[in-house]
Amino acid sequence: MDWITVIWSAAAGACLILGLTQFVVWCGRKHTWENLWFSVTTVGVIGLIACELLTMKAASAAEYANTVRWAHLIFLIVCGGMLGFVHSHFGTGLRWLLQLALGLRVAAVIANFTTGANLHFKSVDSLQQIEVLGQSVNIVGTWQANPWVILGQLASLVMLAYIINAAWRMWHSGTHDARRRAITLGGSLTIFIALAATLAGLVAAGVLKIPLHTSLPFFCMILAMAYELSREVLRSDRLAQQLRTNQLELAHLSRVSVLGEMAGALAHEVNQPLAAILSNAQVGSRSMNNGEPDLVEIHAILDDIANDAKRAGGIIHGMRAMLKKDQPPDPHPLPVNPTIHQVLAMLQGEISSRGVTIELDLEDPLPHAHFNRVELQQVLINLVMNSLDAMKQNPRGAQLKVSTARDGNHVVITIHDSGPGIAADIMPQLFDPFFSTKPGGLGLGLPISKSIAEHFGAQLHATNHPHGGAQFQLHMQTADSLFKKAETPSNPNKP
Repeated sequence: MDWITVIWSAAAGACLILGLTQFVVWCGRKHTWENLWFSVTTVGVIGLIACELLTMKAASAAEYANTVRWAHLIFLIVCGGMLGFVHSHFGTGLRWLLQLALGLRVAAVIANFTTGANLHFKSVDSLQQIEVLGQSVNIVGTWQANPWVILGQLASLVMLAYIINAAWRMWHSGTHDARRRAITLGGSLTIFIALAATLAGLVAAGVLKIPLHTSLPFFCMILAMAYELSREVLRSDRLAQQLRTNQLELAHLSRVSVLGEMAGALAHEVNQPLAAILSNAQVGSRSMNNGEPDLVEIHAILDDIANDAKRAGGIIHGMRAMLKKDQPPDPHPLPVNPTIHQVLAMLQGEISSRGVTIELDLEDPLPHAHFNRVELQQVLINLVMNSLDAMKQNPRGAQLKVSTARDGNHVVITIHDSGPGIAADIMPQLFDPFFSTKPGGLGLGLPISKSIAEHFGAQLHATNHPHGGAQFQLHMQTADSLFKKAETPSNPNKP
């Protein structure tokens, strides 16, 4: 078995898989340039592996020398990718040192093509065969050294200096993670590059009678870079989870804040059914004290008490759901119109106290939306409260129109108020965190609402209505459209 071909091919295959994986990651997150530079480096290392296999099995000295010549061009790709990776991942190295390393490597490649057979050898006169892993392979027999090789060695030294400088600066940034990266990645790259440069120099000088095996140290370097990137992916996932947790915490605080503002109105809303229950109970008690109570009347009184109790319980249940700190359940098919009625019932006291008239235009039947009930309630409460605040400037004839409609694969909720509308200079900042036009306002209601909408694949827009007032529209995906997508096969031509 040709173990050399097997081992070198396996290394090339591993580089290809790692490079393609990180390229796919970069395609999804274009700002992570280290993933792209890693992919470039793997392409270069695969090229070096191929060149080494060709040199070990070259049919003539001329073929050997020509392969080494092209290997130097491929090595430029390796150096460029590696320097780009360090620059993107560390972000701490001296820029002029980076530019000098690249400039010297380009100059070395030019010398490689213009000063002899290649940068290492001015000429290769003969080859010699030795045995490696049970296979006969070629090494240089007689040759004439190229004095311009010092340019390549200088380029490697400057590249090492840049990596050491970047790792040193990363270490001095002080954080535990920065020091770990400086040691594991900076140290690994320094060791493997120094090893590859030393091997190449000793082989070219004839001190070591072995094939030119610089790709193996660079393969180890690829593994070190891949390990660091995998840690970054895991770290990004943890940060994303932490961000989602913080968003949920902020959304909960926003709900508590809104309910705090509505405390008086909510107390009034709960007090109304409780007062009705008390009144009906007193009437029922008097009726029972009569000699012959009217059972039909008693039955009607009990029905009224039950309905008022359900009404009070519904308000309290809605408040409890809004105040819960637990993570809301996953999105599910949600009936939109009943959710709107629940929100307006919770806000009825606030709406009545401000003298606002509600106009409903709810399409029926309406498909269920892909959303979560508690968070949709929060979005609607934020939007309605925002509209109520906007109409304070125009208390007479204040009107709030809430409508729903289906638009293709979306359910659209529109909230249109009769306020002054949104000023042109405010519109670009409307959904910015901590931006508020209300005295003492936190400026979190609309940003949180937009964040919740985007989390569920929905969109929240604000415009000025042609007939006056502000208009907010929430576009939510229908649950049935997502269900159909999940059922649709990836290849419709397949049976």
